[in-house]
Amino acid sequence: NLKEINEAKDLVQECKRELLEENKTFKNDIEIGMMVEVPSNVMLADVFADYVDFFSIGTNDLTQYILATDRYSPIAEKLYDCYDPAVIRAIEMVTSAALKKNKKISVCGEMAGEDAAVIGLLSLGIRELSMAPAYIPKVRNLVRKIRISELEDIKFSMLKAKNSEEIKEILNEYLYKVEGRNVV
Repeated sequence: NLKEINEAKDLVQECKRELLEENKTFKNDIEIGMMVEVPSNVMLADVFADYVDFFSIGTNDLTQYILATDRYSPIAEKLYDCYDPAVIRAIEMVTSAALKKNKKISVCGEMAGEDAAVIGLLSLGIRELSMAPAYIPKVRNLVRKIRISELEDIKFSMLKAKNSEEIKEILNEYLYKVEGRNVV
């Protein structure tokens, strides 16, 4: 919440004062950001954008909390789907709030390493992805084939989708166009 952000900023300022008193050198322009992993962060992203330098969307937890399901539960795992329209719309809301105020925005989590999801995330305006090192070559190869100018229609189609199957179909069509294959 906003109180925690302000407390974190105060702690950073306190540490800077202590370092100055000790005549220690330090990086003065430290960026302060926040992880977006719960629905309340999504709903207030436009407010938080005035107080942080960047957002990092944690898609694993965000998906779990938006869909009220446990990704590790064998019973509930069928409900855990990062392509659910509610998750896509949440990512778009945070991205939109960040971009309107010229804040950095990134995505971390399994979604950042999935080919189809990368297309979707890029269409929403995400330009920084954090993933396990094993996924980097595959994602880099895919990103080199994507034309950002072609992704506007994908964004609007995803935001109108009624279920994850529609979103997967939209992303698979583009993936087939650029790589000749489907994945989800």
